[in-house]
Amino acid sequence: VVRENTSHTIGGNSDNKKNEITNHNYGIQFSSSSGATTEPIQNITVTNNNIHDNTSHGLYCDRSLNYATGTYTYEITVTGNTFDGNGGSGLYAQGCSLDIQDNIATDNADYGMVVTSTEQPDDTAGYSNPYDALSPNNVSDDLVSQPRITGNTFGGNTDGGLWLMDAEPTNASTVISGNTFN
Repeated sequence: VVRENTSHTIGGNSDNKKNEITNHNYGIQFSSSSGATTEPIQNITVTNNNIHDNTSHGLYCDRSLNYATGTYTYEITVTGNTFDGNGGSGLYAQGCSLDIQDNIATDNADYGMVVTSTEQPDDTAGYSNPYDALSPNNVSDDLVSQPRITGNTFGGNTDGGLWLMDAEPTNASTVISGNTFN
């Protein structure tokens, strides 16, 4: 678990020396707590790993907002990894804007990859409605995930290859043509 940290690389190299990340609840987890003084998760690279057979998601990212500035940047680069046979999705990003390139997501129990907003209930009416938090009806007030998703290969995932909800990839016009869905 990486929390509120900067400048780390989790990965092997291109010489067929990959990390095997397997048999955990989450293969890799990034999480940021909330608060004005919270350091954002940034400058993290996850590259050339075999992330497989974990109980839940292969890679899980939760809230990477820079609370001081209110901005999301490409704080985590995920490239050249294989997500296979995980009990949840291969990659699950909630409230994170990742740079997701050239990965393979196959045979996961849910989706190959999921990118969604984080819970931002609409409490302007003086109450918190949990059903308002993650719905396509209010994308303008909870769009906090703006990933770049390109060059990935999806196949054999139970629920589908890629699911985007209240998230708008920066390459939205090419997200289908720029990835391979088998």
